[in-house]
Amino acid sequence: MPIFSAHDTTPLAYHLVGEGEPLICLPGGPMRASEYLGDLGGLAARRQLVSLDAFDPAATAAALRGLTVPVLVLAGEYDGHPSPDRATELAALFPGAEFVVQRGAGHFPWLGDPGAFARAVEAFLDPDVRTVQAGGVRLAYRVWGEEAAPPVVLLHGRAGSGETWTRIAEDLAADHRVYAPDFRGHGLSDWPGRYSFEMFRDDVHAFLEARNLAGATVVGHSMGGVAAYLLAQREPGLIGRLIVEDAPPLHPLDPPRPPSVRPEGTLDFDWSVVPDTDVQLNDPDPAVRRRYPEITAPTLVIGGGPTSHIDQGHLAQMVRAIPDAQLVTVDAGHLIHTERPTEFLAAIRSFGLV
Repeated sequence: MPIFSAHDTTPLAYHLVGEGEPLICLPGGPMRASEYLGDLGGLAARRQLVSLDAFDPAATAAALRGLTVPVLVLAGEYDGHPSPDRATELAALFPGAEFVVQRGAGHFPWLGDPGAFARAVEAFLDPDVRTVQAGGVRLAYRVWGEEAAPPVVLLHGRAGSGETWTRIAEDLAADHRVYAPDFRGHGLSDWPGRYSFEMFRDDVHAFLEARNLAGATVVGHSMGGVAAYLLAQREPGLIGRLIVEDAPPLHPLDPPRPPSVRPEGTLDFDWSVVPDTDVQLNDPDPAVRRRYPEITAPTLVIGGGPTSHIDQGHLAQMVRAIPDAQLVTVDAGHLIHTERPTEFLAAIRSFGLV
């Protein structure tokens, strides 16, 4: 077992698990041997875990003296009681550090829900990813551009993440502050297990409020477009300008979608999103279509043309029902902003993103 000496010559034993950039792991409570940490819910696949034995605050403080880093605190529960909050103790070890506290994850969160633990830590460790508690859900997001520039929020489609917007965001960042969140059940955000278009709408609402983005331009692809126009119906004035990219207008599907079969292997999204939203696509609430006239934001709908699986005639009906809307077709199929980014950017910039 390797041992190193602290600044005050105190010997500290440690274990190494995995490969990659080192990540220091400290055991908690009365446990002195760090082996119980294991691979921390799969984190060892991405980082080399350096697990210290004997988490003695004084000895560890001496070993890590002067180190100022962001610190993630995952405070869970056991037997219905909250675990001791280590924030105060860790603050003494890491002066000036930033703390993110996630509660309700269980006393050993990497064992109770390894995926949730790994996503929370991965988001925290990625310098390009930020997180916010929005409506009780932890949402990960990426941001580009100057903070004072006009805000644009990019909403991904089903089974995607904010990363799908990178090409578009990098271009818009020249003159906009661009935000691309991961919806619940997707990417590095929380995966609560139950989903609906209304829940995704509420994610957008909570995100805009949490980041103080009222009046922002909101761009939504497919599922993200549904969430965006549902919010524009319910909260007129919250969205400054609305851009809907080949989103289903929520007419009943004919024929309806059959039950979906989960593909094998690891997914970057929660599979429950698919059956939950397929139910709504097959038999949507007709009130949604009746409320199109309640959308007051200037609206651009971009259709993917005849090769898209979205009914383009229904998209045209949506545009006619929204008071201040226009339709542009980019013959690219459903994935317009990824297949034809130049044409997509030209369309949204001509709409007013200048």
